[in-house]
Amino acid sequence: MKYAIDLLILPPYTSHKLQPLDVSIFAPLKRALAAETDAGSRLDSGRIQRVEWTEMYIRARKRAFTSSNIVSGWKATGLEPLSPITIIEKLLALRASQPVSPPEGTELREANLVFNSQIREAYDVPSPAKRYAERMTRALETTQSALVTIQKELTEQRELLQTRKARKTGKRVKLKGRFVFSTQEVLQITKEAEEALIAKKGRKRLRKRLISVEIEDDVESLFENIPSDSESDCIVLAEKRSS
Repeated sequence: MKYAIDLLILPPYTSHKLQPLDVSIFAPLKRALAAETDAGSRLDSGRIQRVEWTEMYIRARKRAFTSSNIVSGWKATGLEPLSPITIIEKLLALRASQPVSPPEGTELREANLVFNSQIREAYDVPSPAKRYAERMTRALETTQSALVTIQKELTEQRELLQTRKARKTGKRVKLKGRFVFSTQEVLQITKEAEEALIAKKGRKRLRKRLISVEIEDDVESLFENIPSDSESDCIVLAEKRSS
């Protein structure tokens, strides 16, 4: 070809299995970030702040972007070392995934399989008892799965609480010209603003009181300087007698 470009045509819906970055980098990053945001939304159903989401992405990226994951992506896609059969087997085995219990219940399921097989082979156990035993083992597996899920959620919530508790005592962070304050600082600023407002109102009331006192004094002095009608008459009569 003119520019030494090799054209590679991939089968449809197989890029997530054939590209190393999709297999070992972006897929783990997506799962890790989904776990972080899911843990945050369980504790607070409101909108996730930009700072919190950035912290979640940083933690998820540290877990996904590792040297071992990068190397495993080339091996999983059969590129290095070269092994076409590796990816061919995966493509042939593509099928709808079935929901399974958490890995912690693997031993329980294996034990239940052995138990149920022994019960079915026992001739002296009546059929209703066999069916009841199978129902009980399934219920036990379901309970075990729910317990593992609850324990995982509790651990994630505790970690999130510790993160937010540590953030409350942190310093201010300048983000794009704006400051992000901790909860304690916000409460302190609110308290100072309320105290300043109360002091300002007190000064206004004192000023009004002083103004009213000054007005009363001026009025009293004005009335003191104005002579009464009787005094004016006496003065006029005195002037007439002298003449």
